Amino acid sequence: MKVGDLIKVRYINNNPYDSSYDDFGDDFVGVVTQTPNCHEFGIYQMWCINTGTTHALMPERDFIEVLSEGR
Repeated sequence: MKVGDLIKVRYINNNPYDSSYDDFGDDFVGVVTQTPNCHEFGIYQMWCINTGTTHALMPERDFIEVLSEGR
């Protein structure tokens, strides 16, 4: 995943009673705007087309699919 990639994300849902993982939520589509390689305190972020906001991504927990690679 790199800056400029178009991605689809499904965030994992936690069970509020025992902190287990229930399932994945709805799809969100967006463009990657930041990666850990961008600067010292960089994290994976995307600009979400669905909501018009910035989302933090956790590749080790969320289901992320690259729809189209940026240049």
